[in-house]
Amino acid sequence: METAVVLLIGTLLLGGVTVFLAFRCRSYKLDINSKFLDYRFMALLVVALAFSLHTLGDALMPSMGEEVEMLLESIAHVIMAVSLFIFLLGSRYLLRSAKEHSFK
Repeated sequence: METAVVLLIGTLLLGGVTVFLAFRCRSYKLDINSKFLDYRFMALLVVALAFSLHTLGDALMPSMGEEVEMLLESIAHVIMAVSLFIFLLGSRYLLRSAKEHSFK
């Protein structure tokens, strides 16, 4: 089995476990962090899909060519940037909601 295929399987498994744990974490919400946990779940789902797409580009390179690999990896990088923006929105929301509990 090729290294890229093994990495793709590992990426899919690790991404699946990460998304599952983030989904289960949403059931332990508090009022202060409920929206943040929703944003974090969405961002982890998006980043897991992006990493899987990026690794899929590496796995498809021998059979489909370098152009397909570069196209898939470029799309994956854009998706990763979107996930970072979602993480940013969640963090901003958490900081705003925690402001009332800060020291004065």
